[in-house]
Amino acid sequence: MRVVIQRVKSASVTVDQQQVSTIGAGTLALPDYKKSMKSAEAQIMYNKFLDMLRDGYEPSKIFDGKFGEMMDVGLVNDGPVTIVIDSREEVIGSQTSSMSLSDSDKNS
Repeated sequence: MRVVIQRVKSASVTVDQQQVSTIGAGTLALPDYKKSMKSAEAQIMYNKFLDMLRDGYEPSKIFDGKFGEMMDVGLVNDGPVTIVIDSREEVIGSQTSSMSLSDSDKNS
């Protein structure tokens, strides 16, 4: 399993051209289970992950997309820090990276 955590000024999730979730300033966590376990097991773990977040924080501030769907995630980073947690890695840490924009993004 891999989770990418980013501090954002805003973020949104769109499925089939419909926005299913949006936040203002906060923390965005993008978990990826597809290479680590089967879909049914992954959905159980994902729901436990959400429950853990809701138990440890304000439940009204925890949003998600649609499990197993192709999601388009739009975000505006708040700083250059990205934390990647990968269960396949022996050492878990964070890294600071700079973001490079493609030519199409530079015109926005």
